[in-house]
Amino acid sequence: MLYQMVLQAKAFLSTLTIRDEKAQGLIEYALIILLIAIAVIVVLTALGGGIQGVFTNITNELDAAQ
Repeated sequence: MLYQMVLQAKAFLSTLTIRDEKAQGLIEYALIILLIAIAVIVVLTALGGGIQGVFTNITNELDAAQ
């Protein structure tokens, strides 16, 4: 899934024509945002179970305190 997203983004960016430096800068920023988004997805996927466990523990403790 992640690989397909990268290929789609690459295909989209390759269709853009660079007419001046502003367009080149825009494409560079788009690539940076894409890389940050991929990093966030990977980190959240890796830590998702741990974060869910923390919130489950908090919920259980709050239910027990009532």
